[in-house]
Amino acid sequence: MNKQLVISVKNDIRSDARVQKVCETLHQNQYQITVICLHDSLRFTAEFPYKIYFIKTHFNRGFLFFAEFSIRLFFALFKVQARNKLLLANDLDTLLPSVLFKMLFQNTLVYDSHEIFTELPQIKRKSVKKFWKKLERFCIRYVDKMYTVNQSLQHWFLDTYSIKSEIIQNVPRLISEFDSEDAIYQLPENFIIYQGIVKEDRGIELMCKALELIPKVHFVIVGNGDFKPKLQELCKSLSCGNRIVFIEKVSPSDLRNITKKAIAGISFESQKSLSYQLSLPNKFFDYIHAEIPVLMTDLQEYKAILQEYKVGEMLENVTSEQISKSFQNILQHRDLYVSECQKCKQQYNWQRQEARLLEIFQ
Repeated sequence: MNKQLVISVKNDIRSDARVQKVCETLHQNQYQITVICLHDSLRFTAEFPYKIYFIKTHFNRGFLFFAEFSIRLFFALFKVQARNKLLLANDLDTLLPSVLFKMLFQNTLVYDSHEIFTELPQIKRKSVKKFWKKLERFCIRYVDKMYTVNQSLQHWFLDTYSIKSEIIQNVPRLISEFDSEDAIYQLPENFIIYQGIVKEDRGIELMCKALELIPKVHFVIVGNGDFKPKLQELCKSLSCGNRIVFIEKVSPSDLRNITKKAIAGISFESQKSLSYQLSLPNKFFDYIHAEIPVLMTDLQEYKAILQEYKVGEMLENVTSEQISKSFQNILQHRDLYVSECQKCKQQYNWQRQEARLLEIFQ
């Protein structure tokens, strides 16, 4: 396969650890890479050994944002001279411009889908869902190769669109030492962490309320998102609000350093969304690699891993009482959970994914 590759992603690569890992592996194997991505207003910088083409948009949400980003991405493919290069589209919101470009120039197109975009909880209106489903059904027929993050999603795409996909788990690289702590933020001594996009249906507000039953413990939320202002207002009304700390989106290396100082991490995805039901969030593995126990919801992909490694506590009902009780169990048996995390990350790490990734691009 051609070793010149253009990667499209609707995130800023400076904070996207998933795309960074893919780029790093391919770059180390002599691929010439150009990344087209959104320019976000981040407070940190990063340098990469490959080309980055940033897209700036006037709109920042909704259909107008998607339309503007798609148009700019399509013309960016011309500007980076993608005509005779491999294309990698990350998620459905970059797929249409890549497909249109492929139709013009017959590029080979690889599709990375780490979720069921059309089943995300924020896509609620029937007309909006219908639009995305039609778009996905149209685009996916032009995909040459595809990969996703777990077996549940692999089966869903096969059953829904008759497309075969490989599994590349979104797991951290196994490292012997964490990065320098020079950029560490001021953190409380004992805290539970949530990391990722601050959205509804991720149980963050439930953890905030449960903190009232967990004395002398803080809750640190690292990330940005549309739900963040509403969550900050909620915290002002809680008696434990002074023990809830918000930190802006940080670099992947700083995030690792923050996470390893926590006493536990939460992953409370809602069961309301099919995409969440079948998901295996990267933050789950980030917690494991930081060797901190996980408080998690009852998702089938979590169950499969918990059968092998007891890395945390699974909550059948995410209530304040259940969160408090499960957290107390973690404190009582924390050494056991940490030991299980140490074993688990030896199996679930990026080094074990690289060979499969390279096979896709051969």
